[in-house]
Amino acid sequence: MARWRKRVAIGVFLCALVAAAWLFGPFGDRDFSATPNPAVTYEDALSRIGLVQAAENTPIIAERGRSIALVHGSKTATSVVIFHGFTACPKPFTTIARGYYDAGYNVWVPRAPEHGYADYLTEAPANITATGLRDYADDAVDVAVGLGEHVEVVGLSGGGTLAMWAIVERPEVERAVAISPLLHPKTGLPVWQMRPLGRLAALGLLRGMWRWWDPVLKGSPERQLIDPNPYPRGNVNAMLEYLSIGRWLRDSRTGEGPPAGALTLVVNEHDPNIDDVYNVDTALALMDGQRIRTVEIPDREGLGHDLVDPQGENRTKIRASYFYLGEALGVRLGDPLAQK
Repeated sequence: MARWRKRVAIGVFLCALVAAAWLFGPFGDRDFSATPNPAVTYEDALSRIGLVQAAENTPIIAERGRSIALVHGSKTATSVVIFHGFTACPKPFTTIARGYYDAGYNVWVPRAPEHGYADYLTEAPANITATGLRDYADDAVDVAVGLGEHVEVVGLSGGGTLAMWAIVERPEVERAVAISPLLHPKTGLPVWQMRPLGRLAALGLLRGMWRWWDPVLKGSPERQLIDPNPYPRGNVNAMLEYLSIGRWLRDSRTGEGPPAGALTLVVNEHDPNIDDVYNVDTALALMDGQRIRTVEIPDREGLGHDLVDPQGENRTKIRASYFYLGEALGVRLGDPLAQK
């Protein structure tokens, strides 16, 4: 009996050792490298956009959630892809998209996977995967290559993570603007926990966990009236999948030689959600410091995380937000309060 117990104890110990190595070690990390398939012509890019928009022409997808394309009828000198944030949608980027269009760009604002559904409480976001997000960003850059001779990308929050992925992974991208990218949350989550949590997310083990953005109003009609564009809650598994892309960039793409493109990083000192110190450190680890420009929004502005949505948390201060966004983007932006 004692010998049997000893063997069981050894077996349990070895299983725990293997599990710890899998959770905390680099073995088995997913690969989020780009798999380019760029549009070869302007017409090819339009065809790809048409397929995306045709698939969204259904009541399941809300008007606020449908992809936006603003094009001039031919290939322009520069095109821009705009990635919206986690639980958000394309509509709040209308003013920014129009600013780029008026400046001569062809513009593509694609809907992220499992976003933009008419049902605010849909459980679809639980199906978001880091691989799917990589493919979404890859496809968007592929389209942009056909829309412009040069390519830029812009992203907010989770979209900022994808913008940083694009500047590192796609050499066609000459400039990225990452607005408060979701690389590490300001929630006390230690960096060392990101890999094991990402492992659990890869298995979908946290899909049943949700976080209300407003713990008082939750998903009530009042919440939807006050802040009508984003989902009222975020899926924890999906958020960790966004974070997994950022961690992969930092773990796998540092030390490989900086990309040739340039990065503008927007740092909002009052942001309650984003670890800006980690963001700056990651940018410096990935990029040549000479090719990084930082636009800082001082704490005194009192701006929350979503710097773009005119109907969101910063609606009473949105013009101040757009002042800094215009500086970061380098294009003239219209009045966000005039957005319909």
